[in-house]
Amino acid sequence: YIGPPNNNVTHAYGLPLDGATWQTDSFFNIGLWPNTTFYSFPYTDMVGVFIMIPLTPEKSLLRFSYYAPRGRPVPEVTKAAINWMNTQLGPEDIMLNESNQKGLHSIGFGSGRYLIDDKLPNESEHLVFNFHKLCYQAIRE
Repeated sequence: YIGPPNNNVTHAYGLPLDGATWQTDSFFNIGLWPNTTFYSFPYTDMVGVFIMIPLTPEKSLLRFSYYAPRGRPVPEVTKAAINWMNTQLGPEDIMLNESNQKGLHSIGFGSGRYLIDDKLPNESEHLVFNFHKLCYQAIRE
């Protein structure tokens, strides 16, 4: 999945972009079935990886790692993005996942809808839908 850039942005992660360097102005998310995701946030000079490790039917471990190019300093905007992920977005996602799945004890949700809209790619749940579809297919095989 590639989230399109917002070309009118002057700040990211609380810092000005003027004079900053980065690898991409888009959001990239590449999932490797079944449990690994590579991603990059807009205006960063790093790649993130998270791996979901099932421990028991009721418990899993999530590992986050960040990788920046060797031999050059990590830009302040990149450091701010990593901090945002670690202190805001990451904990928010974990809380949402735990509250949605706690006590589920099943192979899927019985109700609810995904927000899937090709015209609103940054506000849609294409990735979640695709992952759940892959899980469903794997369980059924």
